[in-house]
Amino acid sequence: MIPRFALIIGAMKSGTTTLFDHLSGHPEICPCEEKEPNFFASPDNFARGLPWYESKFPWDGDNHRVALEATMLYTWAGVLPNTEGVPARIADTPRNFRFIYLVRDPIARVESHITYTAIRDEVGGFDARADTVPDWLISVSDYWKQLERYFEHFDRTRVLVATTEELHANPGALLARIESFLELSPFADDASAYAPSNVTRGQVAPPPLWQWLRRMPLLRSQVRRIPAPLRRALRDRLARPIESHVTLNPAQRQYVRSRLQTGMTRLGDELGVPVEQWGF
Repeated sequence: MIPRFALIIGAMKSGTTTLFDHLSGHPEICPCEEKEPNFFASPDNFARGLPWYESKFPWDGDNHRVALEATMLYTWAGVLPNTEGVPARIADTPRNFRFIYLVRDPIARVESHITYTAIRDEVGGFDARADTVPDWLISVSDYWKQLERYFEHFDRTRVLVATTEELHANPGALLARIESFLELSPFADDASAYAPSNVTRGQVAPPPLWQWLRRMPLLRSQVRRIPAPLRRALRDRLARPIESHVTLNPAQRQYVRSRLQTGMTRLGDELGVPVEQWGF
């Protein structure tokens, strides 16, 4: 049995892979074999039960104090039906959970998200000529509303909110803050070796054949049987680099700000997140 878990719950395109990679080097942290096991947001995975979930972590009871994973769909409420009940499912699981929520300038996050998904033909409803952006992109960036769902089930002291800007500017200080939050021993991680992971620009876009395979349910299930490292290698071998980056037009930027203003104010007032650096 694994007694304690730390979940990086988002936000997508906010530096979560970088943070996961850094924390995975701590000797008292047991990282999940898959960064995003998607246990609490997938009915199929959740039905497999807690033993299946725990089997994803190479737990060593003599050395590890907390198990770590980072599933972005845990803060996708309002986007996918299965994600609405994630906090309740976690709360009903008889283990100790703490949460790390990494948030970013929502305009930059939306632009990166659109770039990342459009290149895979997955982004829905975005029109660069329109004055608005799709609601689902707003939902993922509505950090306060996502957090409220967790606060209905967990005390606020169980949640650490940090910013991507903090991670980039002073990774060592943020890692030390997380170590304290998770009650871990200080670890001399080399902050000078910090390098962002999973940066959209410069990544590779899956080739048309790969995208076609992912759209076919039966074929997709077979593709997923391929070990993750080999799957990534095959995808990247056939892929093309991402060079362009989506930029919202002025009307879209104003629309995003107006939709998020109330939540951003509460994020700053109640949790001390420096939202003023994002123009809120």
